[in-house]
Amino acid sequence: MFLDTKPHPCSMIPVICILLMATLLHGCSLGGGKKSPYPRPAALSQVPALRQDFVQEFLQGRWTTARSLFVQTRENLLRQDDFCSVARMYVLAYRLHAYLGVEYPQLLDKAVDFSQQGLNCTGVLGDRETLLSGTEDRRLEALIKGSRWQALHTRLNRLDDPLFVSVYARKAATRAGSSSDNEDRTWALAFIQQAHAVDSSRGWVLFLVQDWKLQLELETDPVRQRFINKRIDTLLGLVTPCTQPLTGS
Repeated sequence: MFLDTKPHPCSMIPVICILLMATLLHGCSLGGGKKSPYPRPAALSQVPALRQDFVQEFLQGRWTTARSLFVQTRENLLRQDDFCSVARMYVLAYRLHAYLGVEYPQLLDKAVDFSQQGLNCTGVLGDRETLLSGTEDRRLEALIKGSRWQALHTRLNRLDDPLFVSVYARKAATRAGSSSDNEDRTWALAFIQQAHAVDSSRGWVLFLVQDWKLQLELETDPVRQRFINKRIDTLLGLVTPCTQPLTGS
């Protein structure tokens, strides 16, 4: 006869209870203590994503949505007392419009106003030049002014900011394309392709329209010109007009 060495189920109950209590106590110790009674609102952490979405929606031609995102971002920044970032949002809105050939000085006025309220946003209160132009802007502008196409093309390929790449490639294409020199015009096509690669991969419809308008200026085949015009019209059909422009914000 063999002895039954298995523990009786009833004898396991205290052991199970001890293990459960130990697990619960361990979980509490990992919780880091009490939670704050006033946690930071989640909406305030969404500012970087909202800013990115604003640019995306604006350039895709969804202006009504873009305006809503702009207002929401501005409000979240104001609630954090970050007036300098609000000023930069208005500079961004001003520049996006300017990139499309539309000047809205009201947006720049707003940027200056909020930068002054921010007190320490720039070295000089209300300094428009500092608000508008950064180091990279000045470097790229100098390359364009000097017609240093190879150096500019290489630098744009290395930039992490697709907005800069698109805008300055198009600026370079405009300047190079206005030249009668064949080599400059070849570079103009290269810069258009550089901008188009960025714009098409991100669905930036408004910039795509500009890319094709530049291409149209360099095109000599009447048949291709006609279809490029139709292509531009098709892309413009994707743009949703905004009945409440950012200038009224």
